[in-house]
Amino acid sequence: MSSPKYLTVAHVLLAPAIFQLCSAVPPLSPSSTTPDCSCYQAAGNREALFLNHQFFDFRSLDNETFASNLTAPAAVDDSQDRGIEPFTSPFFDTGFFGDYFTPASWTRNASEAGRVPMVNSHQNVYLTRDSPGSPVHLTLRTNRLSSFQSIAGLQTPETAYLHASLYVRARVAGPPGACAGMFTYLTDQQESDIEILTRDERSTIRATNQPGVDPNGQVIPEAFSTITIPQSEGTATGSWTDWNDYQLNWLPGRSEWLINGISRLNKTYGVPTQPSNLQIRMWSDGSAWTGNMTVDGLATLDIEWIDLVYNTSREAPGATCKTNDPNGMFLDANGVYHLYYQYNPTDIVAGNQHWGHATSRDLYTWENQPIAIYPGAEGEGIFSGSSVIDVNNTSGFFPNQTNGVVAFYTLNTAEEESQEVAYSRDGGYTFTKYANNPVISINSTQFRDPKVTWYPATQQWVMVVAYAQEFTIGFYTSPNLTTWTHASNFSHYGFLGLQYECPNLVQIPMLSNISVENPLDQSNVASSDMFILQISINPGAPLGGSIAQYFPGTFNGTHFTPVDNAARLADFGKDNYAGQFFYGIPATSPQISIAWASNWQYAQVVPTGQLEGFRSAMSLPRYNVLANTTRGDYTLVSLPYDLSPLYSSPSSLANSTSLANSSILYDYSSTVPSGAITFNMKITSIPLANVTGTANFTFMSSVTGESIRGGFFLGGDTPFFIDRGYIRGFENPFFTDKFSTNNLVNTDTQTFRLQVVIDRSILEVFLDNGLRSATTTFFAEGLLDTLIISTRELNPGVQVSAEVFGLNSAWAPLENMNGTVAGNVTMSGQRVRRNTWGHISL
Repeated sequence: MSSPKYLTVAHVLLAPAIFQLCSAVPPLSPSSTTPDCSCYQAAGNREALFLNHQFFDFRSLDNETFASNLTAPAAVDDSQDRGIEPFTSPFFDTGFFGDYFTPASWTRNASEAGRVPMVNSHQNVYLTRDSPGSPVHLTLRTNRLSSFQSIAGLQTPETAYLHASLYVRARVAGPPGACAGMFTYLTDQQESDIEILTRDERSTIRATNQPGVDPNGQVIPEAFSTITIPQSEGTATGSWTDWNDYQLNWLPGRSEWLINGISRLNKTYGVPTQPSNLQIRMWSDGSAWTGNMTVDGLATLDIEWIDLVYNTSREAPGATCKTNDPNGMFLDANGVYHLYYQYNPTDIVAGNQHWGHATSRDLYTWENQPIAIYPGAEGEGIFSGSSVIDVNNTSGFFPNQTNGVVAFYTLNTAEEESQEVAYSRDGGYTFTKYANNPVISINSTQFRDPKVTWYPATQQWVMVVAYAQEFTIGFYTSPNLTTWTHASNFSHYGFLGLQYECPNLVQIPMLSNISVENPLDQSNVASSDMFILQISINPGAPLGGSIAQYFPGTFNGTHFTPVDNAARLADFGKDNYAGQFFYGIPATSPQISIAWASNWQYAQVVPTGQLEGFRSAMSLPRYNVLANTTRGDYTLVSLPYDLSPLYSSPSSLANSTSLANSSILYDYSSTVPSGAITFNMKITSIPLANVTGTANFTFMSSVTGESIRGGFFLGGDTPFFIDRGYIRGFENPFFTDKFSTNNLVNTDTQTFRLQVVIDRSILEVFLDNGLRSATTTFFAEGLLDTLIISTRELNPGVQVSAEVFGLNSAWAPLENMNGTVAGNVTMSGQRVRRNTWGHISL
């Protein structure tokens, strides 16, 4: 397939996983299907969802075809040093098994003194049973000869596994010097293992993520761990000589080891990130790791079944995912940003709503996490909400803990929308629903989107929640996050549309001077007692569909009082909705927000769904402050979170300090692989009267001639416009193609500033240090690869400068040969794709 055109690389594009209708799982399989049969769940980790499943039950091979010869073949002797023995059973050559696992046949010389050459032999892979009538099992055998070690292994012909749960019921027997391994493998730097060393105590299991040695040859302690087999009845610990269930969960950013269904270890160091194969091996090389078996020593790994659920790195037809509102965003004490989001894992339209989850340390490089909160029954939806950190355990959910996370969401059913609580004791990764849900119920089907924050002055929690079709925001208070009291209402303000949704209440600082070169410099940001109440409306926005508006004002713990009755829009484009502010940002700092970059008028039909398996992305993360401006007191100023760490080079790709009545044309088709760039323009010495001239930009495709453009008229009422009408990849009567705003030139500085950021399918513009901003999606038939910046008919003496920077893809390490980030498939089966650098595409 061709490279993706729309898949964003910088915007959070949570394009969760490929799913398909699943066949029934064999009744003996430990894994299961999800309730809607859309994907598979790993045993012992019901939040891990995968697209594919195979179950190999060797106990079921007690039939004429395979059971005619279940006697263990003779051990390999010294003459069999080439590993050319035939299969011991036709089973190993069947499509059912051989398409997934094949007996290894490689040989390896001793790599250093003291080690022993290894020779795989098919004779060491066989079906047998302990006694007549007992269950059949698979055996892998290794034995020591005088000149080499005869070993056995199974490996997958498939090398594109990217996250899997390998679950094996097995036992091991034999003298010291052998190693039974079950692992993922690409290279010695990309490997995750369960290993049983026969030189160890019989209760000890090794859990390793490579690399285990740094470039200087020093052992990396985090790579190696030991775990014990849980005790069985009548014993202090289990033994690997008995039958045990061993499970290795390879997940994005985390490896998990389980024994007999009990999680024994989670490790974030060295988790494989690249497509790999899977292997099961019984071996020894005489090294210090395995030990050296005595000559004629023999050890076996017996396996009753292999249960495998997995995703691969390849694209597949029918990729499905739909995301919308950001939810539950918070910054934890370790500096990790958590973003939850509305997510349908089974289709590319809204419905079957879950809370997806992604985490980041820089707000651009995101790691997808397992689905955080699931519906509890068919017909339920986990709608939008928020999260807080209950540092003081006001809820009672977190004894002796300061990082407990409490999530609030709307449970949507056909009968009611009510507010519920779930709590997390592991920092926001897994949640338990509160036993006494709902915490607020008013017997309404239009009551949703709780946003909770802490109000220090009253030592109370405060919730804002929408009575959607009553055009009212309700304020509730609570001492403990579970018992809520209605305090006040905020009703019929601003644009009403057809309903209110997704309210946010946040305390926000003020800028001392918006006109300075770096307005967010700490010395220019003043603490304030101002709040903003943000309310999204849908449908009925001025441009059609959905949009967010905000109201600056004061809050006393129970009542919000706006400074005036004016409706202020957060964005003058058409693709910025349901924005949410991160909990945990100090009130004295610029508040950070992320919004859903789409519009309900066309979100469910944009072409990314059919072509690339995702629908929707998030906006850039933005800093937010208030500022008093010309004709606009308490204006919300929004600027993108620092982009400089994403620059493709320290210096600009193109620049000019004399752009007045001139132009820059820059072809970035070969210099910016991500297709994402940003530029800054500054116009100074603008006259106070009789102003003329324009400043324009165009992003175009050199192949199709398509373009998206924008510009500023310096004279008259100083309008700024964006035009996506020359993009041909999507036709829809509601996909408005032109947007504009007015931006008065600051008479004190006589300066205009513009910052533009473009990803593969999202354009965001920021005027005059974020005084105005717009988010616009577009879907071109050809990749945009050329930028033109020009000014015309400017007054004499006006100065113009511009700089262009390429942006690296935050997902480049995960892209396959087609440029697709199909590999970021989570435990939940989700696939996060991204615009080049941080628009999380969902």
